[in-house]
Amino acid sequence: MDDTKFDGIIFADTWQEINTLQYAGRVIHILCRKGNMGFSFQDTHYNISSGDYVILPNAALASNFSASDDFQGILMNLSEVFVTSIAIRSAS
Repeated sequence: MDDTKFDGIIFADTWQEINTLQYAGRVIHILCRKGNMGFSFQDTHYNISSGDYVILPNAALASNFSASDDFQGILMNLSEVFVTSIAIRSAS
């Protein structure tokens, strides 16, 4: 997938396309379509496989990413400003 970039959102096919240090503080969504991926988040190791969907609220808190050779997924990287701008606000 070619990266689609603008100020608030980035799409990618592989974790290597997203540099967590560059995007610290951003929200990462991962939809695993094939294979599996492992990572650590706040001292806990997770493994995801086909059909799993993960939301990482701060990419800087995740580390030790690894993916199977057949991993296919959709990754969405959202800025905090973008997430706030699309949030539903209650009318008071």
